[in-house]
Amino acid sequence: MLTELLVAVAVLLLLLSSALPRAGRYGAAHAVDLAARETVMELQHIREHALGNGKRYGDRWIISLRSGGYTVLHNGAAVRERSYPKNVCVASYGGRQCYFEFDDKGKPLGKHMQIILRQKNAAYERKIIIAAQTGRIRIE
Repeated sequence: MLTELLVAVAVLLLLLSSALPRAGRYGAAHAVDLAARETVMELQHIREHALGNGKRYGDRWIISLRSGGYTVLHNGAAVRERSYPKNVCVASYGGRQCYFEFDDKGKPLGKHMQIILRQKNAAYERKIIIAAQTGRIRIE
């Protein structure tokens, strides 16, 4: 009975030890997925403001994206600032700061239509794509 219990515990520990390195790898990919989802939610939030209020009322919402995170601006004042986890970076735009804004029909203003978030070691990435004609935001 004791021998069977020891063998069962040994097998369980062997299985757990083989799963731990994978969990760390997926944890880093999960950080990229989470950062992409949060960024998409903020983009959709400012798009909804643009659709509802429009620029005709002087209500202007912008996301200022930088290498380590983003800032949500309302009429030029910072409302929220979000930093990405240490192992997540913005791979698009060469580290330059860029801005995302929508018109009163929900279409993006400006030339930036894609955001690439990736791990620092470039092992995993997610693309956030904004459709130029409709303003639809999706993650690939």
